[in-house]
Amino acid sequence: MLRPPNKPFVILNTHPVTVKTHTDTLNSNPVILNEVKDLSFKRFFANVQNDTLSHKPTASYPDIQSLARSPPARSLSCTLALATITLSHVDGLDRENTMSASAQQHKEQAPERIRCAVVTVSDTRTPETDKSGALIKERLESAGHVVIDYRIVHDEPAEIGLAVDELAASAECDAIIFNGGTGIARRDTTFDVIDARFEKRIDGFGELFRYLSYAEIGSAAMMSRATAGVYRGTIVLLTPGSSNAVRLAMDKLILPELAHMVYEIRK
Repeated sequence: MLRPPNKPFVILNTHPVTVKTHTDTLNSNPVILNEVKDLSFKRFFANVQNDTLSHKPTASYPDIQSLARSPPARSLSCTLALATITLSHVDGLDRENTMSASAQQHKEQAPERIRCAVVTVSDTRTPETDKSGALIKERLESAGHVVIDYRIVHDEPAEIGLAVDELAASAECDAIIFNGGTGIARRDTTFDVIDARFEKRIDGFGELFRYLSYAEIGSAAMMSRATAGVYRGTIVLLTPGSSNAVRLAMDKLILPELAHMVYEIRK
């Protein structure tokens, strides 16, 4: 199989599958695969250069015979769905930089400053004790965004509904971040109130949050009902109330995509 010099490549297959990757390097770039056993591959390879992932046609590989097994082999989860790839511990490849050209362009066109409201749902917290709310505000402002409203509401459906209705109706608010009330306890009602209002759901937010959270807290992550969606032209995000969960959501998911999400719903 030909290997473009100085350019790492990844083969995408037609069905989700886990294969082993050869992690030796060639000119400081990972040699992902030599040969693959019992797999019929799509006619694509991902050519990674200048932080851009582009998909280019190449030859078909229906009869490749054997898998390169040079240690240490690591796992590469491949799927053609939406022309995306998920890489696990592949040497020398930065997952944050392997985005499509169109996604990169949209991020560049997104507004630099997003006007945000922060809502803490709690029966006990005060502005002085609300560490998670303070953390969200600090992260937003450090990233150049503007906090136009901050409030604490009780975990009561009427109060939560009033807050999201009022903020989403404001022309000054682009995004609302709720924290708290996303569990499965009797008093956890944030998800129930807001999910019922969504006009569009961003299911990937909750899925990715639980995936990332699993690495930190294990199987208890399944009980989080973190979610996101669009309501009245406003991005609404729900995170758990713990500071660790808020930090994870803000740093790994919300801040990297907040402006991009706002851009998308304004198109």
